[in-house]
Amino acid sequence: MKVTYLKATDGRRLVKRITPKGKYVTYPQVKNFDSWQKDYATLNEYYQDLEAYIDKGYCQLKGQFHNDLNGESREKKTIVDGLTDRIVLDFDKIKRRLPLPPTFDKKDVEAVASDLLTNLPQEFQRCSFIARASSSYGTDPEYVSIHIEMRLNTPVPPKTLKLLLKQLNLQQGFMRDNLELSNNWLCLKYPLDICLADNARLLLVSAPEFQGVSNPFPTQKDRIVYVQRPDETLDDCVFNSLDENKIRQLGETALKEVRKKNGLRAKIPRTTPKFIGGESIDILTNAEKMNIEIYAVHDEWVHAD
Repeated sequence: MKVTYLKATDGRRLVKRITPKGKYVTYPQVKNFDSWQKDYATLNEYYQDLEAYIDKGYCQLKGQFHNDLNGESREKKTIVDGLTDRIVLDFDKIKRRLPLPPTFDKKDVEAVASDLLTNLPQEFQRCSFIARASSSYGTDPEYVSIHIEMRLNTPVPPKTLKLLLKQLNLQQGFMRDNLELSNNWLCLKYPLDICLADNARLLLVSAPEFQGVSNPFPTQKDRIVYVQRPDETLDDCVFNSLDENKIRQLGETALKEVRKKNGLRAKIPRTTPKFIGGESIDILTNAEKMNIEIYAVHDEWVHAD
Protein backbone atom coordinates (compact mmCIF):
# COMPACT_ATOMS: atom_id res chain seq x y z
CA MET A 1 0.00 0.00 0.00
CA LYS A 2 1.62 3.23 -1.20
CA VAL A 3 1.17 6.37 0.91
CA THR A 4 2.44 9.87 0.10
CA TYR A 5 3.41 12.21 2.96
CA LEU A 6 3.97 15.96 2.84
CA LYS A 7 5.50 18.57 5.10
CA ALA A 8 5.64 22.33 4.70
CA THR A 9 8.99 23.43 3.29
CA ASP A 10 9.06 26.41 5.68
CA GLY A 11 8.53 24.13 8.69
CA ARG A 12 4.98 25.18 9.56
CA ARG A 13 2.91 22.45 11.18
CA LEU A 14 0.00 21.22 9.08
CA VAL A 15 -2.51 20.84 11.90
CA LYS A 16 -5.83 22.28 12.94
CA ARG A 17 -6.00 24.46 16.04
CA ILE A 18 -8.89 24.08 18.45
CA THR A 19 -9.90 27.27 20.27
CA PRO A 20 -12.56 28.09 22.91
CA LYS A 21 -16.28 27.54 22.21
CA GLY A 22 -15.58 24.62 19.89
CA LYS A 23 -14.16 26.75 17.09
CA TYR A 24 -11.13 25.61 15.15
CA VAL A 25 -8.65 27.13 12.76
CA THR A 26 -7.83 25.10 9.67
CA TYR A 27 -4.23 24.16 8.97
CA PRO A 28 -2.10 26.96 7.48
CA GLN A 29 -2.39 27.71 3.78
CA VAL A 30 1.00 26.46 2.63
CA LYS A 31 2.20 26.79 -0.96
CA ASN A 32 5.48 24.85 -1.05
CA PHE A 33 5.93 21.29 0.16
CA ASP A 34 8.46 18.49 0.46
CA SER A 35 7.03 15.01 -0.11
CA TRP A 36 8.04 11.38 0.12
CA GLN A 37 6.35 8.05 -0.48
CA LYS A 38 6.35 4.86 1.58
CA ASP A 39 5.15 1.41 0.56
CA TYR A 40 3.61 -0.73 3.32
CA ALA A 41 3.28 -4.49 3.27
CA THR A 42 0.70 -4.59 6.07
CA LEU A 43 -1.82 -2.28 7.70
CA ASN A 44 -0.09 -2.69 11.06
CA GLU A 45 3.20 -1.47 9.55
CA TYR A 46 1.36 1.62 8.29
CA TYR A 47 -0.18 2.13 11.75
CA GLN A 48 3.27 2.18 13.37
CA ASP A 49 4.27 5.13 11.19
CA LEU A 50 1.01 6.98 11.82
CA GLU A 51 1.65 6.76 15.57
CA ALA A 52 5.21 7.98 15.09
CA TYR A 53 4.04 10.91 12.92
CA ILE A 54 1.20 12.07 15.16
CA ASP A 55 3.17 15.04 16.56
CA LYS A 56 5.28 15.83 13.49
CA GLY A 57 2.91 18.23 11.72
CA TYR A 58 2.77 16.25 8.47
CA CYS A 59 -0.16 15.54 6.18
CA GLN A 60 -0.91 13.00 3.44
CA LEU A 61 -1.96 13.09 -0.17
CA LYS A 62 -4.79 10.66 -0.84
CA GLY A 63 -3.12 9.63 -4.11
CA GLN A 64 0.40 10.01 -5.48
CA PHE A 65 2.50 12.68 -7.17
CA HIS A 66 4.24 12.20 -10.49
CA ASN A 67 7.50 12.93 -8.63
CA ASP A 68 8.46 13.77 -5.05
CA LEU A 69 8.16 17.47 -4.25
CA ASN A 70 11.17 19.46 -3.12
CA GLY A 71 10.12 22.92 -2.01
CA GLU A 72 7.44 22.98 -4.70
CA SER A 73 3.76 23.72 -5.13
CA ARG A 74 1.63 20.61 -5.51
CA GLU A 75 -0.47 22.20 -8.27
CA LYS A 76 -0.83 19.87 -11.29
CA LYS A 77 1.58 17.37 -9.71
CA THR A 78 -0.99 14.75 -8.68
CA ILE A 79 -1.66 11.61 -10.74
CA VAL A 80 -5.36 12.45 -10.81
CA ASP A 81 -6.63 9.20 -12.35
CA GLY A 82 -4.07 6.89 -10.75
CA LEU A 83 -5.28 3.67 -9.14
CA THR A 84 -5.70 3.70 -5.36
CA ASP A 85 -5.18 0.77 -3.00
CA ARG A 86 -6.82 2.18 0.13
CA ILE A 87 -10.18 3.55 1.16
CA VAL A 88 -10.75 6.30 3.73
CA LEU A 89 -14.18 6.31 5.36
CA ASP A 90 -14.59 9.84 6.69
CA PHE A 91 -17.65 9.99 8.95
CA ASP A 92 -18.31 13.68 9.60
CA LYS A 93 -20.27 14.97 12.60
CA ILE A 94 -22.43 11.91 13.24
CA LYS A 95 -24.76 11.82 16.24
CA ARG A 96 -23.07 9.70 18.89
CA ARG A 97 -25.02 6.51 19.70
CA LEU A 98 -22.75 5.02 22.36
CA PRO A 99 -22.62 6.17 26.02
CA LEU A 100 -19.95 8.72 26.81
CA PRO A 101 -16.76 7.07 28.12
CA PRO A 102 -14.98 8.07 31.35
CA THR A 103 -12.22 9.36 29.09
CA PHE A 104 -11.65 9.62 25.35
CA ASP A 105 -9.01 7.06 24.38
CA LYS A 106 -8.16 4.26 21.95
CA LYS A 107 -10.94 2.06 23.35
CA ASP A 108 -13.55 4.71 22.66
CA VAL A 109 -12.22 5.41 19.15
CA GLU A 110 -12.37 1.68 18.39
CA ALA A 111 -15.88 1.37 19.86
CA VAL A 112 -17.22 4.31 17.83
CA ALA A 113 -15.58 3.08 14.63
CA SER A 114 -16.96 -0.43 15.11
CA ASP A 115 -20.44 0.98 15.79
CA LEU A 116 -20.37 3.06 12.59
CA LEU A 117 -19.19 0.08 10.53
CA THR A 118 -22.31 -1.88 11.56
CA ASN A 119 -24.19 0.41 9.14
CA LEU A 120 -22.10 -0.79 6.19
CA PRO A 121 -22.05 -4.17 4.39
CA GLN A 122 -20.53 -7.19 6.15
CA GLU A 123 -17.33 -6.95 4.08
CA PHE A 124 -16.46 -3.70 5.88
CA GLN A 125 -17.19 -5.23 9.26
CA ARG A 126 -14.83 -8.15 8.57
CA CYS A 127 -11.90 -6.01 7.41
CA SER A 128 -8.99 -4.84 9.57
CA PHE A 129 -8.82 -1.06 9.89
CA ILE A 130 -7.09 1.96 11.38
CA ALA A 131 -9.39 4.48 13.08
CA ARG A 132 -8.30 8.06 13.69
CA ALA A 133 -10.26 10.58 15.72
CA SER A 134 -10.80 13.75 13.70
CA SER A 135 -9.60 17.06 15.11
CA SER A 136 -13.02 17.92 16.58
CA TYR A 137 -13.53 14.51 18.24
CA GLY A 138 -14.41 15.01 21.92
CA THR A 139 -14.96 18.77 21.69
CA ASP A 140 -18.72 18.23 21.29
CA PRO A 141 -19.71 15.04 23.14
CA GLU A 142 -22.96 14.72 21.17
CA TYR A 143 -21.21 14.13 17.84
CA VAL A 144 -18.33 12.08 16.48
CA SER A 145 -16.10 12.61 13.45
CA ILE A 146 -13.68 9.85 12.57
CA HIS A 147 -11.51 8.47 9.74
CA ILE A 148 -11.47 4.72 9.15
CA GLU A 149 -8.83 3.41 6.73
CA MET A 150 -8.76 0.01 5.04
CA ARG A 151 -6.53 -1.62 2.44
CA LEU A 152 -8.16 -2.63 -0.83
CA ASN A 153 -7.56 -6.13 -2.12
CA THR A 154 -7.27 -4.76 -5.66
CA PRO A 155 -6.43 -1.14 -6.63
CA VAL A 156 -9.30 0.80 -8.25
CA PRO A 157 -9.70 4.18 -10.04
CA PRO A 158 -10.87 7.14 -7.91
CA LYS A 159 -14.13 7.28 -9.90
CA THR A 160 -15.00 3.71 -8.86
CA LEU A 161 -14.19 4.51 -5.23
CA LYS A 162 -16.43 7.60 -5.33
CA LEU A 163 -19.32 5.56 -6.76
CA LEU A 164 -18.95 3.09 -3.89
CA LEU A 165 -18.98 5.88 -1.30
CA LYS A 166 -22.08 7.40 -2.89
CA GLN A 167 -23.83 4.04 -2.88
CA LEU A 168 -22.99 3.51 0.79
CA ASN A 169 -24.46 6.93 1.65
CA LEU A 170 -27.68 6.31 -0.26
CA GLN A 171 -28.54 2.88 1.12
CA GLN A 172 -31.65 2.70 3.28
CA GLY A 173 -31.36 3.03 7.05
CA PHE A 174 -28.83 4.91 9.17
CA MET A 175 -26.77 6.34 6.30
CA ARG A 176 -29.71 7.69 4.32
CA ASP A 177 -31.33 9.02 7.49
CA ASN A 178 -28.23 11.16 8.07
CA LEU A 179 -28.29 12.86 4.66
CA GLU A 180 -28.47 16.66 4.85
CA LEU A 181 -28.52 19.58 2.43
CA SER A 182 -25.27 21.35 1.63
CA ASN A 183 -25.03 25.12 2.01
CA ASN A 184 -26.19 25.68 -1.58
CA TRP A 185 -29.41 23.67 -0.91
CA LEU A 186 -29.02 21.83 -4.20
CA CYS A 187 -26.54 19.13 -3.22
CA LEU A 188 -26.53 16.44 -0.61
CA LYS A 189 -24.21 16.58 2.36
CA TYR A 190 -23.22 12.99 2.95
CA PRO A 191 -22.48 11.48 6.37
CA LEU A 192 -19.62 9.62 4.65
CA ASP A 193 -17.48 12.15 2.76
CA ILE A 194 -17.18 11.18 -0.92
CA CYS A 195 -14.41 13.72 -1.61
CA LEU A 196 -11.79 11.45 -0.07
CA ALA A 197 -12.03 9.28 -3.15
CA ASP A 198 -10.14 12.03 -5.02
CA ASN A 199 -6.40 11.54 -5.37
CA ALA A 200 -5.64 15.25 -4.93
CA ARG A 201 -7.19 15.47 -1.45
CA LEU A 202 -5.03 16.13 1.60
CA LEU A 203 -5.51 14.26 4.88
CA LEU A 204 -4.23 15.48 8.22
CA VAL A 205 -1.87 13.05 9.92
CA SER A 206 -0.90 14.95 13.06
CA ALA A 207 -3.13 15.60 16.05
CA PRO A 208 -4.59 19.11 16.49
CA GLU A 209 -3.19 21.79 18.77
CA PHE A 210 -5.38 23.14 21.59
CA GLN A 211 -5.29 26.84 22.43
CA GLY A 212 -7.17 27.98 25.51
CA VAL A 213 -8.98 24.64 25.84
CA SER A 214 -8.04 21.22 27.19
CA ASN A 215 -7.23 18.27 24.95
CA PRO A 216 -10.08 15.74 25.50
CA PHE A 217 -7.58 12.88 24.97
CA PRO A 218 -5.00 12.05 27.68
CA THR A 219 -2.29 11.56 25.02
CA GLN A 220 -2.15 12.27 21.30
CA LYS A 221 -1.56 8.59 20.53
CA ASP A 222 -4.93 7.79 22.15
CA ARG A 223 -6.54 9.33 19.05
CA ILE A 224 -5.54 6.43 16.79
CA VAL A 225 -6.04 2.67 16.96
CA TYR A 226 -5.34 -0.38 14.80
CA VAL A 227 -8.06 -3.05 14.87
CA GLN A 228 -7.38 -6.50 13.47
CA ARG A 229 -10.29 -8.33 11.90
CA PRO A 230 -10.50 -11.63 9.97
CA ASP A 231 -9.75 -9.98 6.59
CA GLU A 232 -6.53 -8.02 6.03
CA THR A 233 -7.97 -6.32 2.91
CA LEU A 234 -11.45 -5.26 1.79
CA ASP A 235 -13.18 -7.85 -0.38
CA ASP A 236 -13.47 -6.82 -4.05
CA CYS A 237 -17.13 -7.86 -4.10
CA VAL A 238 -18.14 -4.47 -2.62
CA PHE A 239 -17.52 -3.01 -6.09
CA ASN A 240 -19.48 -5.65 -8.03
CA SER A 241 -22.94 -4.09 -7.84
CA LEU A 242 -22.00 -0.49 -8.71
CA ASP A 243 -24.34 0.96 -11.32
CA GLU A 244 -23.65 4.62 -12.10
CA ASN A 245 -27.14 5.34 -13.50
CA LYS A 246 -28.89 3.67 -10.58
CA ILE A 247 -26.73 5.54 -8.07
CA ARG A 248 -27.48 8.84 -9.85
CA GLN A 249 -31.23 8.12 -9.68
CA LEU A 250 -30.97 7.22 -6.00
CA GLY A 251 -29.18 10.52 -5.40
CA GLU A 252 -31.84 12.54 -7.22
CA THR A 253 -34.61 10.84 -5.25
CA ALA A 254 -32.79 11.39 -1.96
CA LEU A 255 -32.21 15.07 -2.81
CA LYS A 256 -35.93 15.58 -3.43
CA GLU A 257 -36.74 13.87 -0.12
CA VAL A 258 -34.29 15.98 1.88
CA ARG A 259 -35.38 19.24 0.19
CA LYS A 260 -39.03 18.39 0.95
CA LYS A 261 -38.10 17.68 4.57
CA ASN A 262 -36.59 21.19 4.69
CA GLY A 263 -39.67 22.83 3.16
CA LEU A 264 -38.18 23.27 -0.32
CA ARG A 265 -39.69 22.30 -3.67
CA ALA A 266 -38.14 19.59 -5.81
CA LYS A 267 -35.25 20.84 -7.94
CA ILE A 268 -32.43 19.01 -9.70
CA PRO A 269 -29.01 20.70 -9.84
CA ARG A 270 -27.46 21.56 -13.22
CA THR A 271 -23.69 21.49 -13.48
CA THR A 272 -21.01 22.11 -16.05
CA PRO A 273 -17.46 20.72 -15.83
CA LYS A 274 -14.50 23.09 -15.65
CA PHE A 275 -10.80 22.34 -15.28
CA ILE A 276 -9.25 24.14 -12.28
CA GLY A 277 -5.68 23.41 -11.25
CA GLY A 278 -5.57 20.42 -13.56
CA GLU A 279 -8.71 18.87 -12.05
CA SER A 280 -12.21 18.59 -13.51
CA ILE A 281 -14.61 20.38 -11.16
CA ASP A 282 -18.41 20.41 -11.53
CA ILE A 283 -19.71 24.00 -11.33
CA LEU A 284 -23.30 24.45 -10.13
CA THR A 285 -25.17 26.68 -12.62
CA ASN A 286 -28.64 26.92 -11.05
CA ALA A 287 -27.84 27.58 -7.39
CA GLU A 288 -30.40 29.07 -5.03
CA LYS A 289 -29.95 32.74 -4.13
CA MET A 290 -27.53 33.18 -1.23
CA ASN A 291 -25.07 35.59 0.35
CA ILE A 292 -21.31 35.06 0.32
CA GLU A 293 -19.33 36.77 3.06
CA ILE A 294 -15.53 37.10 2.93
CA TYR A 295 -14.17 36.75 6.47
CA ALA A 296 -10.38 36.57 5.96
CA VAL A 297 -7.65 37.19 3.38
CA HIS A 298 -4.26 35.55 3.84
CA ASP A 299 -1.63 36.10 1.16
CA GLU A 300 -3.01 34.41 -1.98
CA TRP A 301 -6.05 32.85 -0.26
CA VAL A 302 -9.50 34.31 0.32
CA HIS A 303 -11.77 32.65 2.91
CA ALA A 304 -15.52 33.02 2.53
CA ASP A 305 -18.79 31.62 3.93
